[in-house]
Amino acid sequence: MDFPAGITLDSRGTILITDRNGGGIVVLGQDGAFHGRQLRRGRTEGLVNYPSQLCINDKGEIFIADSGNNRVQIFTTSP
Repeated sequence: MDFPAGITLDSRGTILITDRNGGGIVVLGQDGAFHGRQLRRGRTEGLVNYPSQLCINDKGEIFIADSGNNRVQIFTTSP
């Protein structure tokens, strides 16, 4: 990670961290093991530019404050 900014847990205990300068989301298991990265940097819908904070609602939707693009994006998780 280049600049971790926000962190949240999903209903399964998976850890999601915004990587502000890396332009994406880092996914960790409950034990802290690296599970991968999601999203890429960009300006079009579905891409993020300096993501800062994130949260997950009861439906599993992920809300990401996409600071560099002046918007909040909503993503759904796969079961």
